[in-house]
Amino acid sequence: MSDETRTLLMRMLLLCAVAAGGWHLLVKPLHRRADALEAELRAALDEVSKGEVIINAAPRDPQYVLASLENNAEAYERWWTGPNPKARMYDAVREIARASSVQLTGVEPGRSQTRIIGEGDQENDTLLRIESSTIDATGSFEQMIRFIQRIGADLGAVRIESFHLGPYDGSGTLHIQATVTRFYIEHAFRMTNRQEVSP
Repeated sequence: MSDETRTLLMRMLLLCAVAAGGWHLLVKPLHRRADALEAELRAALDEVSKGEVIINAAPRDPQYVLASLENNAEAYERWWTGPNPKARMYDAVREIARASSVQLTGVEPGRSQTRIIGEGDQENDTLLRIESSTIDATGSFEQMIRFIQRIGADLGAVRIESFHLGPYDGSGTLHIQATVTRFYIEHAFRMTNRQEVSP
């Protein structure tokens, strides 16, 4: 074997030894750490699963559920059946427009209808009043998106039926015309006592 071949073999053996030592000193501890983290993650997921089983199996207090429903219903009724709900609705729309940096140019009332849901028993039937309005506003695209999202999210029983975005004007401002439907719900006997079954 020539000296050059012997030297090459020695270098190759030295490189293999360095690689093996590097793996043992650097890579192997990382593998151990990864295995330990995986075991910790599995243990944490097992604890989460056990907690979900306990929560799902726990009995729910009917009184708490009823109280929560009653509180929600009372808040809803205060909003829609208090004095002058239309004016409060328009005020809320104006506030949302201001917070969204949208210029509100008009809010016009639209169609109105009433439906009674039930079997004709005034004490248990529900009166559903449906009214719509048309909102005109101007602003940038981002402002319009915020405005539309907040109208749908902040006003409770309100739905945006349709909207039309007009083209940009010279200043980069969009025009929007949106039809907004809102729902009033009351017991029919209350509305009958006030003689307000028809809008």
